[in-house]
Amino acid sequence: MAHSSSKHAKKLLDLMPNGTLMKDKHTTTTNHYKWWLAVALFFVLIENDWAKVIAELGISTTETLIERWEKEFGLPDGLIDIAATLAERRANILLKKGGLNLLAIAEFQAIIDRLDFDATLANSVLVRFPPYDVPFYPLDTVTWKFVVLIYADIDDAAILELIDYLETLIPINVSILTYDV
Repeated sequence: MAHSSSKHAKKLLDLMPNGTLMKDKHTTTTNHYKWWLAVALFFVLIENDWAKVIAELGISTTETLIERWEKEFGLPDGLIDIAATLAERRANILLKKGGLNLLAIAEFQAIIDRLDFDATLANSVLVRFPPYDVPFYPLDTVTWKFVVLIYADIDDAAILELIDYLETLIPINVSILTYDV
């Protein structure tokens, strides 16, 4: 909410001391008031510029700094290209941002659901047989990893891209097993 220059001038003049020298500080016809009104105009300009900066610092409201946001989140990458519209570019940044620092299966499932894929994630400590990369053995000694199961149609190319995307998001101590449904 931008303030007017007269409101800024009043606030600045309120900071001035009271007394004989400043008795007419709020009288709009004095040169003293006019000078502070001119100074207050710069506060209005700064306030308007600051509102623009704040809008650019939000992913969902940025326009000018969209390229910097994309660079910050590593876009384009091997899975997400630069989109055609500003709204799609913002959505891609939010998608990438939403995938950082995920820890729970529900958070990963929320991304899959948001992308509208027919895939289900689950964790299981009962998986002890291939298909997994040998010599990796789930639940075994020092090389032990957490296992996330993905139930999906593995013949679908989009699902394979989704799995590639999820592999970029999961922590290093997690392994993905896929089950074709």
